[in-house]
Amino acid sequence: MVRSVGRRLPSAVRKKLEQRLDELEQESIPVLEVELSTTPGLDAAALLTAARRERERILDAFQEAEDAPAEWNPRYIEVGDTVTINEIGTRTVERYTIVPIEARSALDEGWISWASPLGSSLLGRAPGDVVDVRTPGGLHRYRILNFEEA
Repeated sequence: MVRSVGRRLPSAVRKKLEQRLDELEQESIPVLEVELSTTPGLDAAALLTAARRERERILDAFQEAEDAPAEWNPRYIEVGDTVTINEIGTRTVERYTIVPIEARSALDEGWISWASPLGSSLLGRAPGDVVDVRTPGGLHRYRILNFEEA
């Protein structure tokens, strides 16, 4: 099966990443740079390195989104799609948007990372497919009901 990891960024995800990037560049990184220059230590250095890496990952996500094909593929699930699933054996219908790792999963917003067990099992699939998802809580089976471009 072809597994597409298209890197489109839904507008809500793009907005959240832009806000985080602004926070890193305007607040976190400058504060950590001052802290490191006035009181050198491993903690400040490690936090600054982590903040800079996060900034680079976000910038990379924006670049990958610009380089991604502009056309949405209506046949297979990709990063950026919103997927409706049903856990087999239940009547519960769940709806998630698959986002890049940089956006981080936010279940309260209905976002799951493409690298999560559920997210990665949905990529490249289509409505009607059944996916097995191994989680710390055990094995779960889901039927894909539908998906759409977010």
